[in-house]
Amino acid sequence: MVLVFLLTIGCRGPKIRGVVTDKDGKPVVEALVYVSVVRGNNLARTESLLTDSSGAYSVITDRNGSRLYRVLVNHTDFEPASLVVNTDTTRTANFGLEARMVYQGPYKVGDEVQARDIEWCPARITDIGTGAYQGDYEIDFPGSGGARLMLRPQNIRPLNAGPTETRFACPFRVKIEPKTHSHNF
Repeated sequence: MVLVFLLTIGCRGPKIRGVVTDKDGKPVVEALVYVSVVRGNNLARTESLLTDSSGAYSVITDRNGSRLYRVLVNHTDFEPASLVVNTDTTRTANFGLEARMVYQGPYKVGDEVQARDIEWCPARITDIGTGAYQGDYEIDFPGSGGARLMLRPQNIRPLNAGPTETRFACPFRVKIEPKTHSHNF
């Protein structure tokens, strides 16, 4: 039993922690935090969690040979924010989030826009929702291999309204890597 415990501990990676606040320093409660392994321009998801009542989060990552992790914070009332953390030099990622600006459109098919699934990405309106999707827009993300989403107008903004994610695949998708552990006995 001790051997199993030691093997489990040996598979754990670095702990990354931080606090998420608004620009006035007030904690952002229940912000969604994604911690992903960085592999070049690709991400491999390791954890997602919510901030606590003081805006704090802490996650122990899987040991996988990586030192680079991307921490992305998302909350419906705020603009998303992200940092790349090199765990050789720091293990803290604090965020001061900007209030979210809401744009209502209107948009038409073919419009080049930014769309937010989790973060703002370059996108294009491909269809306008009907029926149960009345008022929504179908979005295509160029370079995403055909990823399309139906999004509410508040998750769409004009093309030059603000920065978009350019370091990693957009929309936020990660390669699911199987957890493999090899042990030499």
